[in-house]
Amino acid sequence: MAGPLRTVVHAWERGDPNAALADPAVRPFARRWRRPLLDGDRVLVELHGHAATIAAGWNDRTLAALGVQPVARGWDAWLAWMPLGSVLHLDRALPGLQAVGLPWARRPLAGPHTTQGVALTGADRLHGCGTTGAGARVAVLDDAWHGLGTAVQTGELQELSGKAPYQSPDPDEVHGTACAEIVADLAPQAELYAWSAVTLPELQALLPKLVSTGVHVVSDSSGWTTGYSFADGTGKPCELVAKAASHGIAWVAAAGNEADHALWLGPWLDQDGDGWLDFDGSNRATLFAQKDSYVGVELDWDAYPKTAIDLDLYVCTAGTWPCAKLAVSNATQDGGQAPQEVLDYVFAKSGAVYVGVRVKPEAAAPKGKLGVRVAITGSASLNPWVKAGTVIDPAQCPDAIAVGAIAWDDYQTGPAASYSSRGPTWDGRTKPDLAAPTAVQTSVLDAFEGTSAACPHVAGAIALQMSRAQTTPSAAAAFLIDHAIAMGSTVPDNTFGAGRLDLAVAPRGCAQPARADAAPPTDAEPAEVRGTARGDGSPGLALDAAASPTDGPPATAPRPPATACATGRRSDTSMACLAGLALAVGGAGLRRWRGRADNCRAPSVARA
Repeated sequence: MAGPLRTVVHAWERGDPNAALADPAVRPFARRWRRPLLDGDRVLVELHGHAATIAAGWNDRTLAALGVQPVARGWDAWLAWMPLGSVLHLDRALPGLQAVGLPWARRPLAGPHTTQGVALTGADRLHGCGTTGAGARVAVLDDAWHGLGTAVQTGELQELSGKAPYQSPDPDEVHGTACAEIVADLAPQAELYAWSAVTLPELQALLPKLVSTGVHVVSDSSGWTTGYSFADGTGKPCELVAKAASHGIAWVAAAGNEADHALWLGPWLDQDGDGWLDFDGSNRATLFAQKDSYVGVELDWDAYPKTAIDLDLYVCTAGTWPCAKLAVSNATQDGGQAPQEVLDYVFAKSGAVYVGVRVKPEAAAPKGKLGVRVAITGSASLNPWVKAGTVIDPAQCPDAIAVGAIAWDDYQTGPAASYSSRGPTWDGRTKPDLAAPTAVQTSVLDAFEGTSAACPHVAGAIALQMSRAQTTPSAAAAFLIDHAIAMGSTVPDNTFGAGRLDLAVAPRGCAQPARADAAPPTDAEPAEVRGTARGDGSPGLALDAAASPTDGPPATAPRPPATACATGRRSDTSMACLAGLALAVGGAGLRRWRGRADNCRAPSVARA
């Protein structure tokens, strides 16, 4: 059982489970979920187990005896309500159970501020040629849909083919609506789906619906910084995206907003032997914020999926050391838990606090090289910090199209937005794959910023290119990567990927119309089994991309009208092959060779 859930159970045993919601290590789970975690003596939990055992042994009789009421059933992850009194007995009652904890929801990747991208990418010229995305199906995944109905009524959005089951009553929760508007602006005649899915079980449960409804493109502007992988191409989010790819779905993901005073990444070092991590020569990092700022702090280390390396996370009073504790997350890692600690801290006054990471006093110190990551969310500034290696799940996954951000008024020349996450990934792959406009205007936000805003530009552009060239999502994505406008001397690079999004249409109008009987792309073969080779010689987690939770048919490419425009010019610089890319992090001197980077071709994000 994960530590925060144990805290809730202990509070229930004392007669007041709601008291646990004030615990700094429990608050991040409640804050991200944004809905109740407790209902009387019931708690919402995330259950992880072996897929085969779940299918055979988690039957209605067993669940009823425990009082378990499933909310979302994935293939190896479930979301469910259950009595707090039953939590302690789960390991004996549910065969194949691997872990149980509070639900770890993704967070929207809007920037610190609140579309011009149609003209900047050339989409307006395609619209004038009659290419509007007809026949393509795009799903926007989010959980902040306030104003969605109004956007449809006022014509900002077309009628939705599928609608999110949950719409927040909070008028500020417009993130999903803004994303959907951008997709609709680029591909106004694409079929648009708006679905809520913020936890892993919900995403796993949604995948069969994506397949059965024939969705071609997913626009995903949320993500996890920690909790499922160390950005090395493994983990459950990458498994999910690979399964989607095997059904021909292009998964477009925001790269993250972690590149500006928001994340530190480096090796475990403790040169003075006091048990505390050395941050670039100091045994603490500094966190700055204004009074009453609500800041989330996350810690993880390169020991996924489960670990016995036991590290704890502290927020301490600035100006004095050893740590004068203000908040702590010190769950136990004894071989059955993920390498993660999270907490929330509210600044009592403007200024600084320290962030410290230490080995649990009774635990053994890490041996050999161990990567460690500390990330923050909210209006705060972390020092020291890094830019490299900040792309998050699921954007870091090999089968995802990761999108970085460029402010719309800097789009022609750059630079990239300061916060836009950079590669390489921990295993040495180049990310992001493309860059697109941000800080754009929608009906619900005057300046929708973050890689959240950049992501739906690429999703809409793939739909538009599918319609234009009568091709598959995979071929459409490859076209956009191949025709991106290079933004530097090295292509691809770890800031812009292949370059800025451009639909490559002639300034004066359409090129020669595309043939209706265009041959399928040569890369439309079934997805292969892929994995990650680690630097220590041990195999990474193999992902069976061909496996599927449903027997539904693969999605088919749309057949648009014959007025679609053909492909345009190619960019001046082609994508380069990079192999054995090393991750150099800050001043810590860490260089980890993890597998190889294969950028000779477009990522296999959507196998037809």
